[in-house]
Amino acid sequence: IPIILVEDAIDDRADTDIIELGVQEVLSLKELTSNYLAKAVQHAVERHHMRQQIREVSLADALTGLYNRRGFLKRAEQALAVAKRRNMNVTVVFIDVDYMKWVNDSLGHQEGDILLVEAANILRLVFRSTDVIGRLGGDEFAVLMVRQQEKSGERATERLQAALNKYNSKRNLSYPLSLSIGQAECQKGEAVNLDKLLAQADENMYKRKKAKRGYAPSIFVSGEEDYGK
Repeated sequence: IPIILVEDAIDDRADTDIIELGVQEVLSLKELTSNYLAKAVQHAVERHHMRQQIREVSLADALTGLYNRRGFLKRAEQALAVAKRRNMNVTVVFIDVDYMKWVNDSLGHQEGDILLVEAANILRLVFRSTDVIGRLGGDEFAVLMVRQQEKSGERATERLQAALNKYNSKRNLSYPLSLSIGQAECQKGEAVNLDKLLAQADENMYKRKKAKRGYAPSIFVSGEEDYGK
């Protein structure tokens, strides 16, 4: 919340230090009037909201509206602190959009951007608002979940695949939206390392992507093209 400090006497050097610590404004009690206080409160609230908006924008992916890598890592660390305090399970789901190279090369990068936005919308649909969902870069997404239940990652993967199948059945395009999904889980009471969880989920995702090779829809297979990229 925005904070205003009212003091009997204001020291200029102390004033600067206090503002750096998050106080929006420092007022002198001797000069304080009702109008001055009202304006100070209004300005403090406006500046506070502006700073919040700037901070949120810096943490958001411009294309999808999800957290960017910086935002994901920041929010994920906060979620891990909650998981540790409440003794909960932590799951990371790593998602990669298939066929992106084919889409970008054959249909253009604008179509590729549409594919990424569609993938982001499905993630929003499947996962809870309390889950941390981010686009880590390129065609890679990650979700961090904090749950009391075990094997929540497997159930989330099943829900995601079901939502994807339903979406593709209604999608009026010549090629499907395809995702490769991997997950890694840390049981309650275990030491949690976000980097290791992400690496393990990424590795599991890549294994699934690699297993798909040879089973790609014919539209994605042309010459030397690697459909999985």
